[in-house]
Amino acid sequence: MRTRRDPTPRSIWDTRFGYLFPALCIGCLILFAGLIIVAGLMLLADGSERVLSILAGLVLAASGYGMGYFAGFHRRRQGLRTGLYCGLLLAVILWIFGMAWQQIGGGILRPVCLCLFSMWGGIAGVNRKHNRPPR
Repeated sequence: MRTRRDPTPRSIWDTRFGYLFPALCIGCLILFAGLIIVAGLMLLADGSERVLSILAGLVLAASGYGMGYFAGFHRRRQGLRTGLYCGLLLAVILWIFGMAWQQIGGGILRPVCLCLFSMWGGIAGVNRKHNRPPR
């Protein structure tokens, strides 16, 4: 009698889009922490609107990079595509919140920069040295 072995359980990192939720949580955590720091800096030193815009852009770039890096590091493959999907997801969510809250969608530069930094983070995460071998 021949028995079948159960298939190995799939991790969320092996699924097609399952890795996006944990990466989104990391990206939003970095975004909110950075915005809290920027708000604290604006309370201490009165900056112009241009300075605030630059600091918010830097926080958004760091958020995209961290999100792509986290997903690429844990996924260990397809860093460019992984980062692109992470950046697009965060850009769409920020666009939806912008439309719902202030009825403005923003320009094209913000999502493009977010996707570029996210792809860069995905590539860096995939190429990082791992201490444990893959399963």
